[in-house]
Amino acid sequence: MTESRTSLLIVDDATADVEMLNDLFQADYEVFTALSGEEGIEAAQELAPNLVVANAMLTDMDGFALCQRLRDDPRTREIPVLLLSALGEETEAERGLLCGAADFLAKPIDPHLARLRIGHLLAWQRCREKLHSLTDRDELTGLANRRQVEHALEHEWQRALRHRRPLSLVRLEVDYLEEYRLRYGDLMADEVLRMVARELKGEMARPGDLLARFSEGGFACLLPETDREGAWLVAEKLRLSIGDLGIPHADSPLGRVSLSGGTATATTDRPHSPTELLNLAENTLAAAQEKGRNQVLTTL
Repeated sequence: MTESRTSLLIVDDATADVEMLNDLFQADYEVFTALSGEEGIEAAQELAPNLVVANAMLTDMDGFALCQRLRDDPRTREIPVLLLSALGEETEAERGLLCGAADFLAKPIDPHLARLRIGHLLAWQRCREKLHSLTDRDELTGLANRRQVEHALEHEWQRALRHRRPLSLVRLEVDYLEEYRLRYGDLMADEVLRMVARELKGEMARPGDLLARFSEGGFACLLPETDREGAWLVAEKLRLSIGDLGIPHADSPLGRVSLSGGTATATTDRPHSPTELLNLAENTLAAAQEKGRNQVLTTL
């Protein structure tokens, strides 16, 4: 799936309806199909489409159960669902909306009405995503904020567990930031944080990694498919890059701005929960600070 093209997932075991909807929308959207409820849930988890269009009367599970399962899963709860039903009764529509469906469309499908409904739902979803992007950004640095990284951590942990791959989290903190702020003032301290953020962002090599401002003077890096050694190497590279900036800091023993870091990794042998992984990274960061700062430690 390309980021530039809106995607639909059609979940329907009626082949004729699948073909009709595919023909109707393939010119404007990237269309994926699933021929059962279970297949539809797996596809939604993997593909993260912009919209799910599901038959309310699937053979293996009804669309209401499918909708509820999508709502209960943090990976898919934000995806709007349009339910299709041949019954067309108000009670069916009410049931679908109570299960979390965004809209309801009666069969037989009117192509013109289907275009309008889906167009409106996708416009609504784009507005939601824009609002999320505004609330998921740190105003000072322009990086993702803590809310976004915690949400991504839950999603990536589920994916790592499913595919039996490692997942690492790095916590970084600017050393002696409060002392810097007291000596040089808030404006200079904020500029240092922006400089650090730009440098860290420039050093992040993989598009799938997520860098965020996590606290007043802290950052977090979420590293999918990265083992313990790999996480340490990334964190050490980031630490060194900030030291190389040579930003003067009279109240640091080094005489310049530096970073401390801690890493934590979840593996198939140690499948730490998202909360445990975050706590491990925080504790390891605290240990690095207690040992003198300007260093990166990792969990065993």
